[in-house]
Amino acid sequence: MGQYVIIPFTVQEANSKRKEYDTTNALKKLLKITLENTNWRLMTDGVSYRLGYVYGRLKGYETEEDLASLFRVKTPNGNQWTMKNDKGDEIKF
Repeated sequence: MGQYVIIPFTVQEANSKRKEYDTTNALKKLLKITLENTNWRLMTDGVSYRLGYVYGRLKGYETEEDLASLFRVKTPNGNQWTMKNDKGDEIKF
């Protein structure tokens, strides 16, 4: 197994009247919010839409360095680490 775990996914658009742009943006936003406090991210190639189906890939991070980079926030005084707990409170360290 390689450095990352990559999982392809396919979903079908339930609203046939929604446009391609709206569908892909809504899914990207949903995935970003849902995966925010996990070690999974949508891959940089994003999502693709074709005939009512949306395709994409998720990447799972395993190494300590990769996990740390997911939660690093740039600040004027250097790097700061931040995470959110189960209640949504931001924890900085």
